[in-house]
Amino acid sequence: MKNKLTHFFITFFLSLIFDRITKNFFKEFLEKNNGNFDVFNFFSFTLVKNYGIFFGFLSNEKIHFFLISFSIISIILIFFYILKLEKKEKYYLFSFGLIEGGITGNLIDRIKYGYVIDFINFHFWPVFNFADSFIVIGIILFFIKQLRS
Repeated sequence: MKNKLTHFFITFFLSLIFDRITKNFFKEFLEKNNGNFDVFNFFSFTLVKNYGIFFGFLSNEKIHFFLISFSIISIILIFFYILKLEKKEKYYLFSFGLIEGGITGNLIDRIKYGYVIDFINFHFWPVFNFADSFIVIGIILFFIKQLRS
């Protein structure tokens, strides 16, 4: 079983590490640059304290405990789900590794800071981070595989 879950754990750890490195770097960098750094007219790095879920949805400090609890429960349920998969296909393991890495990265922020660090700003979309992207990409890949099966 350990061998079959290697793709999950590699994806999980790489996505989590990348998320942590980028959040730490941009938090420090943007705090020194008044919270914003313009790159192009349509793109900048903007430090945002996100008290909600991905892309700033449901932003409210009052649901902090709920979001931490929901994240922990999601991590556990997804992990048990992949353990129960009859076919441990690389595609599923990769998509769930992205999802778990993203959820865990944001969970660490919630516990450490009381909010999630967001910094990628396209100006036509809510500010987000790589963990949010990993979660969305993982979910999309999962549903693509489901539709093709």
